[in-house]
Amino acid sequence: MILGFDPGRDKCGIAIVDPDGAVPYHQVVLAAEAVATLQGLCRNFAITQIVLGNQTTSGTWQRTLQENLPQPFQLPR
Repeated sequence: MILGFDPGRDKCGIAIVDPDGAVPYHQVVLAAEAVATLQGLCRNFAITQIVLGNQTTSGTWQRTLQENLPQPFQLPR
């Protein structure tokens, strides 16, 4: 499953897409709640890849995700 994360200063968009293209989860969350939400999703879904939006605050979020999510996720560099 692929986790899509569109970071922002105040809000972040999160979606999960399964191998068939279905979207079992999509939500906009407060930025302050994003890490905890993502950690819970990683526990509940078999995430194999994270796709990170590359606009607002993406560099900061990339480091935050690498520090706080279970590995071996490969985030873009």
